[in-house]
Amino acid sequence: MQPRTICALPARSPELEAESQRIAAATEAFLARGGEIEQVGAKMLDGPEPFVINPRRTPVYAHLFKQSPTLSAFPAPIERPAVAAQPAAQMPEQGPSPVPAAVSDAQLAGRVMAKAALGNPPKQIAAQLELTEKKVRQLCRDYNITVRQR
Repeated sequence: MQPRTICALPARSPELEAESQRIAAATEAFLARGGEIEQVGAKMLDGPEPFVINPRRTPVYAHLFKQSPTLSAFPAPIERPAVAAQPAAQMPEQGPSPVPAAVSDAQLAGRVMAKAALGNPPKQIAAQLELTEKKVRQLCRDYNITVRQR
């Protein structure tokens, strides 16, 4: 067992007593002149600002909050190139009609999910829905759609 050390600084000293009495006298004089003491306690510091992630400003989620530019009262007409008339026997089989410009992401995701359930890879789904492959892959990530990879 180590020997007990004695602290060199006393708990009370004549200097501390004198300072304490001086502060008490100054406080009494302040209150006698009509002053008031406001006790602040825990209100002294507000604390740090809370850290909040704004999903509208982060690159991961910002695309989910963007408004479609085609949501105006009169959307611009979709221009499609003219297709030369071919006999019905030579016409390649096509899926459902192409996606119009004013379709929401949720509706697109439903169409992508249906194509993925049929076993189509993202590149083929993009071609069938006239979307970019990047858009199809983004919809798959956003809506947790599993697609077959080739």
